[in-house]
Amino acid sequence: MSFFRDHSLLLLLSLAGVFAFLWFLPFRKRLRMGTVKLLIVTTILMFWGFAAARWVFPFIEAFGNVQEMANLRMYGIFFFDWIGILIVTKIIKTDRPLFFDICAVSMVVCALLGRMDCFVKGCCYGVPFFGHSFRWPIREIELIANLLLLAYFIPKILKGKTHGQVYPVCLIYYGMVRFILECFRVEGTPIGSNGFHLAHIWSAISVLMGIFGLLILSEKQKREKQKKRAMVK
Repeated sequence: MSFFRDHSLLLLLSLAGVFAFLWFLPFRKRLRMGTVKLLIVTTILMFWGFAAARWVFPFIEAFGNVQEMANLRMYGIFFFDWIGILIVTKIIKTDRPLFFDICAVSMVVCALLGRMDCFVKGCCYGVPFFGHSFRWPIREIELIANLLLLAYFIPKILKGKTHGQVYPVCLIYYGMVRFILECFRVEGTPIGSNGFHLAHIWSAISVLMGIFGLLILSEKQKREKQKKRAMVK
């Protein structure tokens, strides 16, 4: 039991990696990828996601001072997964928008399982509910929010009704949910005495990144439509 507690994040993110491989399987033909190639790609992305959550973002968050980390490592997955996805899709030359959409679901699953690690570690409690012993169930609320997001997008991606917008939407959604829930969280690195935490800043950055991503995607789609119209003429 102590082994699981000490290595719970690694084990849970490994489980997310297994999910990612199984989730990719129905898209093999659309991505033009064989099973072995798919296994290699998902394994690489799993390790990159773990590194981003475990080391890259915590280091940035604490400006190199690991003693001051605020344990906001799940932002690392949302903020840095796109780098690994861009590199991988460039190398294997596959459908990039679809790949991003598929990876976005895996990213949300990582966040969901990462939040479950809080139950194991006994952290991220909510503040008392209006002075009572009962606390705001912020961990449970975030889990439900992530499940709702998955329930909405998974059928759409399977039916081919998304075109690369899932990742930026997830950034916006996750940032908004975390921004609200951080107001009811016990732990956190405070910014002044106004009740705001460092996580509020990262949440706002997540929303802005998502909006920026949607704008880039919109401009790209406009250019593609213009090219098609020019070819028709």
